[in-house]
Amino acid sequence: MKFNRIARWLLPAVVCLLLPTSAHFVHGDSPGQLGDLTPSEVLNGYMQAQMSNDYEKIADLSEDSRFKNRADYLKFLKINQTLLDYRIVSVDQSNPDHVIFHVLTKYEGVGGNGELPELQIIVHKSNGVYKVLIQPGTVINMDPSQPNYKTVEYNQKITIGE
Repeated sequence: MKFNRIARWLLPAVVCLLLPTSAHFVHGDSPGQLGDLTPSEVLNGYMQAQMSNDYEKIADLSEDSRFKNRADYLKFLKINQTLLDYRIVSVDQSNPDHVIFHVLTKYEGVGGNGELPELQIIVHKSNGVYKVLIQPGTVINMDPSQPNYKTVEYNQKITIGE
């Protein structure tokens, strides 16, 4: 029973971590070309790559500290749901090296209508290149029986099987 409750929270959390429309993105962009992209271009390219299941591009445009190598990260990306739609609600550009986008998303296979609550997606500049910064520990409560249904918590310790 506890596992089912955790799974209902964990699935959307994993989806959120892979968040979270630029026509000039081409597969195999060189690092120099990636360094020329704005935070908005990185986020839109990342989201479009999720919509088309372009795992290589998702990996190119994001940074996830949980994985030691690209091969492991690509394996992880392939087990997640497909993004169906997204909309940027607002953007906090007060720190140009750490831009925070507030985004509404809709995923295939997520309960209800597939819509998640508003998420914060960070596009961070590191070594002169903007990338979507994956936030481990993001938990989205998608259990309608819970009082905090459709809420998002960041920086949570996630354990499975307790």
